[in-house]
Amino acid sequence: MAARLVQNIFDDYLSCPICFMKFSEPRKLPCDHTFCTNCIQKHIDNSLRQRSDFLYFNCPLCRTEISQPRRTVDVNCLATYFPLDNLILDLLGTLSIHERQLTSQQGSLEKQSLHNKCKVHLKNDLDVFCLHHLSLICSKCAEIDHSSRKCEILNFEEANKKVKPRVEDLRKQLYKQALKVRTCGQVDEEFHRQRTKALKDVDNLEDILEKFHERCAQQLAIQRRDIEKLNREHIEERKDFYSLAVSLLETENKVENLYETADKKVVLSELSFLTKQVEENDDVLRRLSSTVSNSNVSFTINKELHGFLNSFSVVGFVDESSSSSILDDFKLHPDQPKLPSSLKGILNRRESGHAMGQTGGKLTTKLKFSGKLPQEERCWLIKILALPDSSICVLDKENASLKRFSSKGEYITKLGLVDVPYSMALLKPSNQIVITKPDKEILEFVTTDSNHLSVQKYIHTHKKYFGICQVSAHAMAVSSWSQRCVDIIDEHGLVLTTISEDFEIPDMLCCNGNAEITVIDKGNRLVCFEQTGQMKWVARCDYIMNNLTVLENGQIYICCKDAKKICSVNSNSPEKKTFLAHDIEDRKPLDICNQNSQILIVLENGDIEILV
Repeated sequence: MAARLVQNIFDDYLSCPICFMKFSEPRKLPCDHTFCTNCIQKHIDNSLRQRSDFLYFNCPLCRTEISQPRRTVDVNCLATYFPLDNLILDLLGTLSIHERQLTSQQGSLEKQSLHNKCKVHLKNDLDVFCLHHLSLICSKCAEIDHSSRKCEILNFEEANKKVKPRVEDLRKQLYKQALKVRTCGQVDEEFHRQRTKALKDVDNLEDILEKFHERCAQQLAIQRRDIEKLNREHIEERKDFYSLAVSLLETENKVENLYETADKKVVLSELSFLTKQVEENDDVLRRLSSTVSNSNVSFTINKELHGFLNSFSVVGFVDESSSSSILDDFKLHPDQPKLPSSLKGILNRRESGHAMGQTGGKLTTKLKFSGKLPQEERCWLIKILALPDSSICVLDKENASLKRFSSKGEYITKLGLVDVPYSMALLKPSNQIVITKPDKEILEFVTTDSNHLSVQKYIHTHKKYFGICQVSAHAMAVSSWSQRCVDIIDEHGLVLTTISEDFEIPDMLCCNGNAEITVIDKGNRLVCFEQTGQMKWVARCDYIMNNLTVLENGQIYICCKDAKKICSVNSNSPEKKTFLAHDIEDRKPLDICNQNSQILIVLENGDIEILV
């Protein structure tokens, strides 16, 4: 158990996300991700070779643009200008001490086990055992020092039979101690979960207030440091627990070895030491159990932000006990000032076109299977498509691949992708799949003939396109974040029309039978318009929308991951648009598509489901 705990600490905190080895000179980027100095420098060098004018590079994990600290720095050693991660260095030091202690104690045990001579009568072998003192002695010692009535002198065979129940008792005690250690370890798991949630709340707030970023960034950085400070203090407070876990692992291994060994001298010589060690573990466990408290950490927004004033005192504060969500109390008052446009779509629930809270019934699962292949450690399915032959294709961002399954969930084939994908669409009647890769500004065309997947061609778009859908036999609609527009392009990437409505950030989109395009806007809006750019309708949703699909009857289904719901709205209805929330229980949908009036979804855990 202690070994797993130590390994979890290593996996979560002490391994570089690039080389997957123990951190070497860990450097923290402004986005709070940490890498080895050499690893991040190599990443910077690769970015330098790809750009003629090097002004920034992207974080390998979150793709945040990291600018040079100063224009005069040498890019060949740019990594050394970022600060060392002291928390990582402290953890490395602590585990290093534990490893040295373990090595030293193991060496001492082996040396002691090989020593068979009496320490008093150096020439005599240790040939008998005193049951009262639990010690190996020689015959001379038995006559001189162990002649009292309490001392029971036994040969090895008899003594081994007598102490066997004691060894079994030690095993039971250690098992109980291990259960207590697991209970104590749950405090760390809960703290880690709440720490992750607190940092996520900070990130969500940063997204909501993107136009206030320059004014808020400094204070948000302080909150992050406070959370990390609490994390360091928590680890410092738990050092005794970590030491106990390592000690318990050592003792457990020794007792298991004693229980299984055939060398009776070794069993008898170590029994006293191990008994004392188990008793000490009990003392430490009692002390730790009496001092264990539920350590909580969360981020609470300052109430002044509810009015969205142009000036305010503090962004928020880190609280060890509060667990409120970052968006719990974002409700507007009629007397509050007008909101910035970047906040309207998320926070103003009283604008026209908004309706929510109605229930659309429960969607039931017809078929469920995993999109993770046996050889893969994990997967991250971000898009799903249904092909005309009823087979299913999913886009796996984690493994940079396009996978194909039968309608019964049987794996067919996989196509490896060179660059990170974002979205995809099916082109009919050619049945080609087009994949967007915004980082490289390319579209990748994949053929799907005869249960195979193969790359047909690449198109350089000279724009970062994210969402994509087909609008006609030879045209596609694609969304651009940076340009805040939707382009209609042909199969060669030529822009036919650019639609620049008042988008905040257009993302995923779909096209219905009337050739009308519906796009998810980052402001929690659904915007529907004709290919000429003529606006048809705008509707707002209470939930964060991730992906959408449209059926032949005009019904649009939307997956809302954070709300764990599938919402729907009728695009053909002339009345005010009303969202219906469909219950899918405790599941987080990432993407959705339709197949013969059935709904296909991919979940955050990598599962694929067909709903009816």
